[in-house]
Amino acid sequence: MEDEIKAIIADMFHVDESFINPDSGVVTGDIENWDSMGQLQLILKVEEFFGIKFSMHEIQNMHDFSTISALVYKKMN
Repeated sequence: MEDEIKAIIADMFHVDESFINPDSGVVTGDIENWDSMGQLQLILKVEEFFGIKFSMHEIQNMHDFSTISALVYKKMN
């Protein structure tokens, strides 16, 4: 799942997958264009790709790659 999420992030923000680390996200600002609007678009793409839905509470806490991965894993298992 992490590889798929990295691929979504890389495609969406036009970065190489190797540049994405567990802390990459809206708070660290290490990926250009990963801002609050990009965050919402990313969440929608992840939901669509995996066929899942996140609650508002989950979305409010999804600030980096590792959190997104953990929540997707939780929803899929």
